[in-house]
Order: sequence, then structure tokens, then C-alpha cells
Amino acid sequence: MAELLATVSAQELREWRAFYDCEPWGWEASLYGPAINAALTANLHRDPKKHARPYTPLDFIPRPPGPVQIRPINGPALLAKFQTTFAGFAAPGKQANGSR
Repeated sequence: MAELLATVSAQELREWRAFYDCEPWGWEASLYGPAINAALTANLHRDPKKHARPYTPLDFIPRPPGPVQIRPINGPALLAKFQTTFAGFAAPGKQANGSR
């Protein structure tokens, strides 16, 4: 985070956030196109007597079941998790154990 804040201003971060709000990217955004097609197809074949409310694209985008729980993690625990995750990777020119 420190490197990000050292190279990008708060104003630029706000601009990126505003851009994302207008034109989202990432895997969630890539699900929206197929979801539109699925909603259109489902509505074409929908029986209004059995399903009164028209389908929307959000009906076809997968979400985790139940509420999403975000657990806070402290700095040392985050560092340990990071080191465990990337223990097998080494910087260019170094071996995984830290030697050259």
C-alpha cells in the first residue's frame, strides 16, 4: 500500500474509482454480458403465471450463499499468510531459499 500511495495521488485514485463506477472491469464485470443473454432468454420463455416478476441479469450472476463475512487481519498475520503463500517463488536471479 505504501508503494501505491508513493506513486499515485489520492486524486488519481478517486479518478480511477469514478472510472470503475462508470466502466467496471474484472471477473465480476465479465459475468454481466452472459447474464443479460440469460435474462433475455429466460424472459422469452417465462410463464407470467408461474413467475410474475421478469428476470434481471442479477438473477444469473453467481454470488456466495448467505452474507459475506469480512474478517479483519492484522499486519503480522497478513505478512505470515503472504510469506506462506509465496514461499516457493523467488525474485529473478535468486533461488527460493534466498541464495543466489
